[in-house]
Amino acid sequence: MGFSARQMAYIRSGGNYGRRMRSNQKAQGGTRAQYSATTSFIRHATTQTFDLATGKCVAIPLICYNTSAKRGTVTANPLGSSKNQSPYVTMGSRVDNISINLTVQQTDTSKVNEVYSSIISTSFNEAGLNSTLMDDYFNSMIVMDNESSGEVDSATNKYSSNAWDTVVPVSYSYQQWMLTPQQKHSMPIMRKYSLYSGRVATAKTIAKVPPKNRRAQFGSGYWLVIMHDSPDTSTADVKIHLDTFFKEIPATDQIEVT
Repeated sequence: MGFSARQMAYIRSGGNYGRRMRSNQKAQGGTRAQYSATTSFIRHATTQTFDLATGKCVAIPLICYNTSAKRGTVTANPLGSSKNQSPYVTMGSRVDNISINLTVQQTDTSKVNEVYSSIISTSFNEAGLNSTLMDDYFNSMIVMDNESSGEVDSATNKYSSNAWDTVVPVSYSYQQWMLTPQQKHSMPIMRKYSLYSGRVATAKTIAKVPPKNRRAQFGSGYWLVIMHDSPDTSTADVKIHLDTFFKEIPATDQIEVT
């Protein structure tokens, strides 16, 4: 006996007679390139080495909004990206991540060195404080270069003419940080590194840039704070070496997808 058309339909459906058959494949959506373009960016690679005495502190600029003239030469690359050796970015530029490679080394292995690190992150409301408040909140380690345009920089580690200037550290101590609420607010964490018997402290990471510093704007600055505060004031200096790398996407090369 043969099967009727109705029965054959039931068999083909795998027993789901009367139900709509469903495909195991899911829709993939459109495949055409709706937003296709070449985006140029600037590779920033900075490096510096200096000695830091006990009782002293520096704020090293990681990413700061500042003039294109101050950051020096931007070397073109035929492959589409350019190179620069400063931590400065121009108005509207975007940076998402930064690679940080820090090394702290003793110069006298017979003593114990206590080193601390923290971060300062500012936007227009913090960087625009007057000189008295800049000292209260940041121990005068950062400055606003131009109050009209909002360009910011470090007061201790400056870059100009394609090279780092001589480091000018400020006096600072862990006790002062502990006793100053404004500075604990501006530098919320002080990580401690104890160096002895030739021990070397290293920190290597790829850090996400704080949201308020991802787009260069009035007062935008991101600094690494390093403080040397050993209990023995006769302790020798520590040697600081820092390498950073980040990609800056200039405002003119950003593609906004809505």
